[in-house]
Amino acid sequence: MKNKVIASVILIGLFAVGFLVANAQSVSAEQNDIKITYTEKSIYDNKEDGWFYGFEIAYAKSDKTRSYIFDGFNLKYKESDDYYISYKNKETGEEIQKIPSKYATLSTSKEYREEIKEINKFFNKKQFDKTISLSDLEELNIAKISKEYLVDLFNRTINSEMKTIPGKYFEAPFLDKETQVSSDENVKGKWQVSYLLDYGKIHEINIEFIDGNGNYLSDVEKNKSASVTEKAMFDDVQEIEKSIIKSQKIESNLATEKNATYSDLNKLLNNLSKKLITNE
Repeated sequence: MKNKVIASVILIGLFAVGFLVANAQSVSAEQNDIKITYTEKSIYDNKEDGWFYGFEIAYAKSDKTRSYIFDGFNLKYKESDDYYISYKNKETGEEIQKIPSKYATLSTSKEYREEIKEINKFFNKKQFDKTISLSDLEELNIAKISKEYLVDLFNRTINSEMKTIPGKYFEAPFLDKETQVSSDENVKGKWQVSYLLDYGKIHEINIEFIDGNGNYLSDVEKNKSASVTEKAMFDDVQEIEKSIIKSQKIESNLATEKNATYSDLNKLLNNLSKKLITNE
């Protein structure tokens, strides 16, 4: 039975970094000299409501092959029933199992998963090595993802700088999320931190406070319904995010001696920092 079952949707796209890292786990730290089996070019677009779309081209050093990866993923919202890995019977195509995805991604989306498969299959077959035009995607049969956008994203990726020096988080999961329930009686809810790594560097981090009613702090601020306290929290979070990306250190500079609101956030960031595997 096992040989009749295949994963119709694997965590391709940016989740395929797992595959790349698996093949690159000859990555070894010898006197802080990290040996990586591939280089890459990558571009990520910040879309609305926590979504990021990315294109990555990984260049294997050993045989000069290239892997092309497109996906979209969300750093804001938690998992839902619409995002799962689907396992089907190879012969009948019948779906026999759904494995919930920890993250909302296009490649695990019920709506977009088939197109993401087709896009990645197409680009890996064509092996484009220079700028393309819309006519180059004539054979690609998709309807939900804009071909114009794919052309633009790919061209920006292929023309981007080659990344050869990995960041200190190269051996950590490239995408992760942690939460911490607030212990402050005046601010009930939970803190959530999600991050995206690009070639071992912190490319993006998203810090949210989700209140007891499920409202996200960023939504409350965007809707201009934030209280004075919530507005201050939002501004502080924005500064922390900028500081983390600039310093490449998961930490908070907010003092908590007189402000219990941030004690749980600081604890969460500290725990996440310890959890990340570094190459230092």
